[in-house]
Amino acid sequence: GYVYIAVFLAVSAFVCCLSTLHAQSYDVSTYFTLMLFSLVVLIPLLTMKLFSEERKNGTEQGLLTAPVSITSIVLGKYFAALTMFAIAMAISSFNFTLLFKYAELPLYGDYTLLDLMPVGLIIGNICGTFCLGAAFIAVGTFISAMTENQISAVIITVLSTCVLVLCSFATEYINNTFLRVAIKWFSVLERLSSLTNGYLDITTFIYFISFVVVFLFLTGRVYDRRRWA
Repeated sequence: GYVYIAVFLAVSAFVCCLSTLHAQSYDVSTYFTLMLFSLVVLIPLLTMKLFSEERKNGTEQGLLTAPVSITSIVLGKYFAALTMFAIAMAISSFNFTLLFKYAELPLYGDYTLLDLMPVGLIIGNICGTFCLGAAFIAVGTFISAMTENQISAVIITVLSTCVLVLCSFATEYINNTFLRVAIKWFSVLERLSSLTNGYLDITTFIYFISFVVVFLFLTGRVYDRRRWA
């Protein structure tokens, strides 16, 4: 977890310097776009050991025979990973305080530096990044429960999250209207559009909560079958 936080902060700092400080701009859209795509690689590094290491080390049977429910096991693993991700997100959010000091922002008339900062856009993108991370952690948790090989868990999770991210771009090449609408409805990027534009949409939060619940439910079913196998 601590290694993950260090890697996440290093990537976040590099992207922030490249997209805002080096560009002398307060436009954060490039930063968050790059961070959203970086989660495709960063999240699997966080989730690969959640369950697969239990099977590899032979401690899975002790976990399954412990006096706790499958739901508690799955939620415990998930929220442990989500907490690490939230800590990394919270620390990286301080990157934007540097914009007040270092970005060369034009001031016009009565407008102040705070007036020019896209605060609503920053908050919306932070919420969107957290929601996407929470969804990817749920996917990674499910895949980690399916295999005992951590490398396999990483590769499959990266491929799965890539499909979730890139499926919205595939709609441009689909002529079937029903299929195109269905893919857009499921696409995580389409769902994030309101948050990335600075609008807090309750339907977006409901979608991601439902997404997480579905994959955690599937993870529970995997371990429920394994307990009685």
